[in-house]
Amino acid sequence: EQVLVVFDADGRMDARLLDEAARVFADPDVMAAQARIRVRQSGAGAGGWRGWLGRLLLLQQDLEFYIVRHIQLLRQRVWTVGLGGNGQFMRLSYLAERLAGGQAPWPPVLLEDFASGLEVRLAHPRHRLVFLESGVTQQGLTDVRRFVRQRARWTHGNLQCAPHLPRIWRTPMPLGARLDLTYFLAQPWLNLLTLGLLVYYPARALGRLLTGEVNWALTVALSVPGLLLPLTWVFLYSRENRLGLRRAAFAAAGLPVYTFIMMLSVPLAFRNFLRGEHGWVKTARHAEA
Repeated sequence: EQVLVVFDADGRMDARLLDEAARVFADPDVMAAQARIRVRQSGAGAGGWRGWLGRLLLLQQDLEFYIVRHIQLLRQRVWTVGLGGNGQFMRLSYLAERLAGGQAPWPPVLLEDFASGLEVRLAHPRHRLVFLESGVTQQGLTDVRRFVRQRARWTHGNLQCAPHLPRIWRTPMPLGARLDLTYFLAQPWLNLLTLGLLVYYPARALGRLLTGEVNWALTVALSVPGLLLPLTWVFLYSRENRLGLRRAAFAAAGLPVYTFIMMLSVPLAFRNFLRGEHGWVKTARHAEA
């Protein structure tokens, strides 16, 4: 049976990817699959603060997709693997059936790839979405403004998917799948809450520091768990990619900077969504050899 494969123009597939996809789609219940994504470390300037920031963004984006890979492996257990535009596989008979029924396989939202996977999962209880370990490499963004604009579009598209929530709880599926999809649709709101806390707590801590009212024991007890998980991800990522100590330290030190930059996209996404500005802004790419 035929399978439609979607790749971005900057995507480069692993040599084993198509063979792995063919094995996966031998199961007639598999309607879609998503390849693992890695970010190529190219395109940053050679020197200066812009070059430093560009290299930081590239490394953190690859680290982020490394974490996403582990999340996808967990989601695969309840068949809720998220689809992305690069390295996306969909069974052609499923697409033909949707079109024949007058339904769009890719809903008209800015996060149409995730929405298409959501439609697959909701169309039938037996439909499965699978994660492919053989992956795709793609360019990363090295410009903060373009990066914020891209992430704002992703968050905006997530907000547009909220009307699917009632269907998630009406459609027969395991409770784990419902909770997973609900959590994903709630992410923009959770990010907005996180942004508020990131503003409130440092201001509160500064006020207590100036008045000498800091409870250092409690502060350390609350801070250590919050630092432990990100540093564990950096350690695992560094070990898999055989990063030297200097580069691993760069990845660890860049995490708060990357988080701050990413959070800048949240208010932009809500502003565009509430204003009804649903236009597509394509991510610009850089030239490669």
